[in-house]
Amino acid sequence: MNNQSNIAKRILIVLLIALIVVLNNQVPVSAFTQPIPSNDPSQIGQAEPPVADSYLYLPLIIGKPFPMMAGVYPNGYPSTNTINTQLKPLDAWVSGVTGGRSTSILGTFMDLYASGNYYANVTVPLTQVWDAGYTTFINLPAPPGVTAYQIAAGDFDSYIQQFARAVRDFSNKGTRFVYLAPLQEMNGGEWVAYGGDPGNYILAFNRFRSIFTQEGVPLQSVKWVFAPNGWTKPGDPLFEDYYPGDAVVDVVAISAYNFGYCPSKPGSIWEDPLTVFNNPTFANGFYLDRIRAMAPTKPIFIAQTASGSYLYPGSPSYAAKNQWLLDAYGFLSAQSHVKAVLYFNFDKECDWAFYIPGITAYEGYKTAINSYGYSYIEPSELMQIDHSVR
Repeated sequence: MNNQSNIAKRILIVLLIALIVVLNNQVPVSAFTQPIPSNDPSQIGQAEPPVADSYLYLPLIIGKPFPMMAGVYPNGYPSTNTINTQLKPLDAWVSGVTGGRSTSILGTFMDLYASGNYYANVTVPLTQVWDAGYTTFINLPAPPGVTAYQIAAGDFDSYIQQFARAVRDFSNKGTRFVYLAPLQEMNGGEWVAYGGDPGNYILAFNRFRSIFTQEGVPLQSVKWVFAPNGWTKPGDPLFEDYYPGDAVVDVVAISAYNFGYCPSKPGSIWEDPLTVFNNPTFANGFYLDRIRAMAPTKPIFIAQTASGSYLYPGSPSYAAKNQWLLDAYGFLSAQSHVKAVLYFNFDKECDWAFYIPGITAYEGYKTAINSYGYSYIEPSELMQIDHSVR
C-alpha cells in the first residue's frame, strides 16, 4: 500500500512540473481568439475603447529571462514597404536564411501632430510593424519650439489625446504594445526646446501617461521609456535631474554615437565603444554606470547609436567601422542591465548605415549579432516578459 502511495505522489509531482512548464510559456488567452487581420485599411484600428477587466492572462509561474535584442532605424517611415525592402533583407543577410530573423525592434520618430491624420500615420503603421513581427520603439518629441512647460501646462493636451487614441486603436484591446519615449534627449542642450527644465519635463512625462490612461490605452500596451542623451552640455542639468521615477518608467535608455571625423561634424573625433557608451573622461560621463545607479531595477536600451567610418580626417575606413561594430555589440552584450541596442541604419549626419541591400554590408555587425547572444523575440512574447532586472 505504501508503495502505491509513493508511486501516486511521484506521478502527481511530475504532472505539477509539466503544468508549470506549460504555464511558463504564457500568452494572452485573447491571442487564441483574435480574428485574422484584415487587409482592408478601413478595418485596421477600429477597436472600441477597452475595458481593463476584460483581459484574461494566464499566470506567470516562472519568469523568463529578458533577452538581448537588436533593433534598427530603417530609412523611411514604418510601413510594409519599408519592412519588405529593408528589414527583411537585413534579417536574411544576418541569419543567412531567407525569412530568418535577427531584428526585434523597429525604431522610429513620430510627429505629435501626426500630420493631421492619426489613423493613417500612427494606427496603421504600428499595426503593419506588429503584423510583420517587429516591436515599435517610438521617439515622440515635442513639436519644434515647444517647451516642457507648455506640455506640462496642458497646451498640447488635444494632440496627446488624439495620439493616445491612435495607440489605443492599435493595441487591439490590450494584445499589442509599443515602446514610447516622450520628449527624448531632453538633456541634449540647444537641439531641443523642451530641455533645460527638469521640473516641467517630469510634469510633462506624467501628463503623457495620465492622458493615455484617460483615453483608455490599456496599461500593458505601452512600455514607457525615459530616453536622455548620454552626453550633457557642461553646466546644464544632468539626465538624472529629469528622471520621472521608477513608478512611471518601464525602460531607461541613452543615445550615444561615434561620429569619428565625420566631415559634417567639425570637432568630433573617433571614439571606441567604452568612451561612447560609458565615457570615463568627462565630468558628466560614465553614462551606463550612472543610469544603472539611477534606476537599478530597470532594463537599459541603447535608444540610438551608430558609427561613422572616418577614422582620420578625410579618410573613411571600412575596416575601422567594421571593427567598431564588432567591438560595440560585444561590449554592450557584456554590460549588466543592457537589453537592446537600436542602430541608425541609414546615412544622416554621417555615413551611419551598416547594411543597405546591394550597396553596403559591414560584416562586423553580422558577426556580432551571431556571436554575442542577441536574440529575435516576437512582439507578443516580448510583451509578456517582466520588464525589470535584479
